[in-house]
Amino acid sequence: MIESTNLGTHRIPISPAEEESMLKKMLNGHTTIVVTIHLLDAEYALFVTKHARECGRPFYIASDEVARLTELVELPIEARTLYKYVKVASHFEEIGDIEENALIIASYNKVIDLLREMRVENVLRSNAAVILSEPEPQVEEAQKYSILINWLIRLDVQSYIIEFQVTTTPIS
Repeated sequence: MIESTNLGTHRIPISPAEEESMLKKMLNGHTTIVVTIHLLDAEYALFVTKHARECGRPFYIASDEVARLTELVELPIEARTLYKYVKVASHFEEIGDIEENALIIASYNKVIDLLREMRVENVLRSNAAVILSEPEPQVEEAQKYSILINWLIRLDVQSYIIEFQVTTTPIS
């Protein structure tokens, strides 16, 4: 089965197993990792947090929208919110400090602010990475990606752009 939105694009579709393998390599190859998640993509949030748990990474939420999303699903890992970025009430523990080798889920629109503040506070460690996982960017968003990538280069943060493919297999 080929998803019609992939036809005629520059993206090469990958299987869920290939994406899982790539995510594991990224989780094991970088210190702090920030992942952007589409505000309606609970399945990807579960996918990422499952692998963060397997790698023993502390997990943080740095977005009101993601906090609301993760309130609707049971995450396979203990989550904490970064109080500077999450203003909505949630059942997650609120903290201000980020542990080493953290996995942080942020919204696409706030990721640069988060990274800049982490750099200023000297908690953005070398070999950090950002996984941009917004599904199917539109042509008008291409310029936003260009600006975002330039900021990531300036902050010395490795970036990956992944389009998550929905699976029919439940994630356990």
